[in-house]
Amino acid sequence: MPLLIVSDEPYVPWELVWPYEVHPAQEDPEPWCMTFRLGRWLRRNERGRGHAEIPGTLSITRGACLAPSDSGLPAAQTECKVFNDVLTRLQAKNTSPKVATYDEVLMLLRDGDYDWLHAATHGTFSLEHPVVDAAIWLEDDYPLTPLEMTGTAIEGHIHQVRPGFVFNACHGGRQSWTISGLGGWATHLISSGASVFIAPIWPVNDDDALEFTRTLYSALIRGRTIGDALRDTRQQLRQSGRTAWLVYTAYADPQARLSR
Repeated sequence: MPLLIVSDEPYVPWELVWPYEVHPAQEDPEPWCMTFRLGRWLRRNERGRGHAEIPGTLSITRGACLAPSDSGLPAAQTECKVFNDVLTRLQAKNTSPKVATYDEVLMLLRDGDYDWLHAATHGTFSLEHPVVDAAIWLEDDYPLTPLEMTGTAIEGHIHQVRPGFVFNACHGGRQSWTISGLGGWATHLISSGASVFIAPIWPVNDDDALEFTRTLYSALIRGRTIGDALRDTRQQLRQSGRTAWLVYTAYADPQARLSR
């Protein structure tokens, strides 16, 4: 059964909610991320930003992967190859920068030559400063934050094309309150118009992140919905003893599928 949670609560890990009743003693067999095909979404904010509707059809025709060569994450390079193979199978154009430097990534974002962006790198987050310190790290240890993804070119493309984003970076899915509202990658990208945002809420092991990517895209290519693909991926990670099945969150329509 699909379940879409629309909430601007940044601290509750909805995927891990595990209801029970004391009288009579009754407990769900598993947390919500396993008992439902679960997805999250955000309401329009007080300034009217964001899309009320959620796309039921997703598209990957121009995909880019950001995997810095100096990240010290060997599995991230393999992860990028897995994503490139996905683009080949979908007959999609590969628009990845040759090197994920700050300038090359900003050029990609401003040119808008993508409708799906996958990042395999380090991530950081700060509860006190969730906008300036929510970062994914590029070549030469250069941070990319939501502040850089502003302006008519970058946000206009996201609003019009409604691309998907997978930031496979530690803490990439976390959010916190700022003086002007929610702050973090999910809020910024969804309010700009993204159709999908998937990321870990907490730290994730390099090898586990690779396995998550490989399993998720394999399920999506087979025609599984986002909700089913995520549940399949969590189940496989769990059966192999990987704790990463607990750490990912997804902002998307759980019934959305990739268009072939």
